[in-house]
Amino acid sequence: MTQTVRTLALVLALSLLSGCSVESLINRPPPPQIYLLRPKLGASVGPRVSWALSIGEPSAPFSLSSRRIAIQRSADTLDFYADAAWQDRTPELLQRLTLEGFEDSGRISAVAREDSGLHTDYLLQIDLRRFEARYGGAQDAPVAEVAMTARLIRLSDRKVVATTVIHTTAPAQANSIPAAVSAFDAATGKAVQQLVAWTLAAPGS
Repeated sequence: MTQTVRTLALVLALSLLSGCSVESLINRPPPPQIYLLRPKLGASVGPRVSWALSIGEPSAPFSLSSRRIAIQRSADTLDFYADAAWQDRTPELLQRLTLEGFEDSGRISAVAREDSGLHTDYLLQIDLRRFEARYGGAQDAPVAEVAMTARLIRLSDRKVVATTVIHTTAPAQANSIPAAVSAFDAATGKAVQQLVAWTLAAPGS
């Protein structure tokens, strides 16, 4: 093969590669709209506790383990909003908001994520069961639903000292994604507040 032929072949290959790249960019779907959860948490009523708490990353079913915003239109199917996502994976999101809830409560001085390396007395484990916008009909505004179980574990002997189930809902004011996100804010805020109050008053703690 002569040098000229080699050069022409290289130019053709680069042209084809460039054309594929441009086409892929043109046909690439737009990135999802990122939605932030910022529930109102605030102070908690009750005495301060003297022990330290770590918060594990919540466990969740596969359908609730991504950044996608889940919706339920029937009892046996789960779907997701198109082109919309949370700022973090749902378990990470709930862990961060729970941490903020304890910090904002003003009733505990030492609280951190489980993987922070902080020496703590108790571990809060959360199993997320529901975190979805539930629809009653195609044209109805959804209801945000949050459900979880929680266990408080004493780390000195790994004993579960208390368990609870938390289930909250909040109706959206319109059939739209922003309205559903506002409902998630309300339902998540109530769930975190209940979780904080329960933990700080849990028997055996």
